[in-house]
Amino acid sequence: MRLEYLILAILALGFYETSIKSEIKKKKNREFIENNLEIGSKVTTDKGIVGEVVKIDGEDVILITGSVDNHSYIRLLKKEISNIIS
Repeated sequence: MRLEYLILAILALGFYETSIKSEIKKKKNREFIENNLEIGSKVTTDKGIVGEVVKIDGEDVILITGSVDNHSYIRLLKKEISNIIS
């Protein structure tokens, strides 16, 4: 009988580690991005695009990406930014 409780406790701890803790990390990362995103920041998106922020308009962000000779502007939502590089 006590073995079942031990297994249940281990499963509950595993559930916490995999789902709840990762959600807390994602929320902290989202708050960090919201507070520190500014024009000139180099960022990466969820899809792996690397670019520099040139304009912030509410929830929309415009990135410039590519080389000096061949650059592109991309409009995306703030929530699609996954990391601030610098």
